[in-house]
Amino acid sequence: MNKLKGFYIDLGLTDPFLLFGLEEYLQENFNAIYIVFYSFPPSVILGRTSRINDEVYLDNIVRDKVILARRRSGGGVVYIKSDQLCVSFIFPKSYLPTDLLKKYEFITLLLIKSLERFTGFLSYDERGNIFTRDGKISGCGSFLSKNSYLHHLTIIREPLLDMERYLKRIKFVTSYLRIPKEDIKGEILNQVEKNLEVSLKEVNINSWNYEKIAEKYRDEKFIYRL
Repeated sequence: MNKLKGFYIDLGLTDPFLLFGLEEYLQENFNAIYIVFYSFPPSVILGRTSRINDEVYLDNIVRDKVILARRRSGGGVVYIKSDQLCVSFIFPKSYLPTDLLKKYEFITLLLIKSLERFTGFLSYDERGNIFTRDGKISGCGSFLSKNSYLHHLTIIREPLLDMERYLKRIKFVTSYLRIPKEDIKGEILNQVEKNLEVSLKEVNINSWNYEKIAEKYRDEKFIYRL
């Protein structure tokens, strides 16, 4: 692998529309490794091909003022709260294995190495889901553009007690890892630098014009298209 520049961004609490706009902006404009940390207010995130009537209890989402958004990556519907930690990895396409499942494995193993110092047994499946002995604590989605690969994931840090109120289909029993966000972020950065031999620098994004891209994700025609 050729040594690349690496950067990280910490958005803190943001809305999913801005995050999706930023991800697209990064994929279309830069040839570097980017790691983005963030969390959302209570949000239900649809996958690219998710059908609303089949997947969610829309009345409850609207009644509880939960954000409904649709990402451009594949995968299932997820419920995200502010206590979860979300991470997006963006890599130049040439940097990763060509096989999609190998891409999943590459990043999933990085995450497991980051988490295993805080917990005991962890396992994973070929789709990048990570489990403790009690249940799933992380899931992911991905999007491959012309020149880059996006892989975003969530880490469950507190019980998802109200998930059944919003999601019709729940494939896995969930568990959680009650680890401080800052500890997880630091270990992820450490493992990326150690395993990929890249030096990561924090980047200021205040001058970047990605809000306009975010507007297409806010458009109800995009959200409710299926």
